[in-house]
Amino acid sequence: MRGQFRTGKIDQSQVLSLLNESFGDWGDEELFQWKYDDYPGYDPDEHAFSITVGDELAAFRRLFRREFVVDGETIPIHIYGDTAVAPKYRSQGLYSELYERTRAYSEQSDAQYIGAFNRKGNLTFDANLERGWSYRTLPLQLRILSPKAVLETYASLITDGLPLIDSVAEAVGHRFHVGTSDGPLTLDQIVATGNDFNGRSVGPALSNTAVTDYVEAVSTDGSTIRDLLTTSARLAANGDISIGRSSSSTTLTYEDTPGEVDVTVREAVSKADLEPLTTLSGDAPSFRRTREDIEHLTRYPNSDLVLARRNGALVGYAIVVPYENDGVIEGRVLEMQTRDEDRAVFNALIRQIESRALEREFDLLLILSEKEIDNQWAAVDQQVLVWDELEQADKKPLQRGNIHVSFYDIV
Repeated sequence: MRGQFRTGKIDQSQVLSLLNESFGDWGDEELFQWKYDDYPGYDPDEHAFSITVGDELAAFRRLFRREFVVDGETIPIHIYGDTAVAPKYRSQGLYSELYERTRAYSEQSDAQYIGAFNRKGNLTFDANLERGWSYRTLPLQLRILSPKAVLETYASLITDGLPLIDSVAEAVGHRFHVGTSDGPLTLDQIVATGNDFNGRSVGPALSNTAVTDYVEAVSTDGSTIRDLLTTSARLAANGDISIGRSSSSTTLTYEDTPGEVDVTVREAVSKADLEPLTTLSGDAPSFRRTREDIEHLTRYPNSDLVLARRNGALVGYAIVVPYENDGVIEGRVLEMQTRDEDRAVFNALIRQIESRALEREFDLLLILSEKEIDNQWAAVDQQVLVWDELEQADKKPLQRGNIHVSFYDIV
């Protein structure tokens, strides 16, 4: 099936319906407005690609024209995002047609690279590798605030495809539980077998440290059963795995913010702060951050702007946004910058972000950062930037060891 391909604006309600059908909780009209119509440099006549079958929108792709800044040089890059094919039209060649058409458009433009943000192991990532694309793993870290909610939603992604675990869960999953700081979770709930049982169950209790360490262990490339057993032995020796008693509380304790750093939370940015926020962008190779970009990212729906000042001067900021994923509320650090890589400011911002996340009842926090935070944050090496060159360039900016990418670039 071919359908009719076109470049240009298409009915917003059709696109939004397709995105939500394909990705679940993609978002609402307010998010669509922010990500499309309000996005700096977005041209609906040039950056939207679609295939229709009759009156139905069968496939869609959004192109982001971005600029990567390295050593004072600006390199145009096309990022492919929001690529969706309606379930009833999958496996009919529509995704491949979108790829060929958008690549042809990029080859005729000034772009030197095409890229996308993928998750390791998904179909798009595998397809891009087969096409010869390069990739780099992004420094994703997460902080679990509601262990039960997070495990109930995400653990089945880990156990999916393991028949032995499914069989055990079907047989005795209702009788075995894992205790967390906000309640027990039975094995059949973790594996999502759908059993309904209200009887008694037994099992170990995991501290928040144990939950974090297990998440990091199972999401690390090359991890084995031996690695998990080693992790279990270490956690048990440290008292983070126990039998017959409750695990530790999720309540966080904070050291006082250093006196010279004052951190506040706002819902909007003032005009006076826009220029200082723009100048805080670091020297590391990164996607462009103009005043217009900063103003746009601070307007993400229902976001918090966290500002750090020293002696009245703005020395750091973070923008934290909510995102619902299958019933779990993720707090995503959309962007975070500090002046001169100041560790004290970074720590003060993190503490305020965690505190605000608890107030807003987020289930977990996500950030892209090369900096180690503390042992309550797990490193997850599953998010990647993939790319292909459209022309031979003397510099390889995306392969450099130190580049700044944030959730703003991904979403």
